[in-house]
Amino acid sequence: MDRADRWGIFVGEWAPTFIALGNGLRSYELQEELQEEGVTKIPQQATEEERRERAGVSSS
Repeated sequence: MDRADRWGIFVGEWAPTFIALGNGLRSYELQEELQEEGVTKIPQQATEEERRERAGVSSS
């Protein structure tokens, strides 16, 4: 029965691993895409004013 517990832990680690790999690849692809467009900061790092400017919203 000890083997079953270890096997369950091993299998249970796959889902978080694939989620982490997916998030890493998505971040890498987004960064590459933004560099091609000439954007120097990723949207999460941009200031509120830069986000509004990029979205075309004027500040009043």
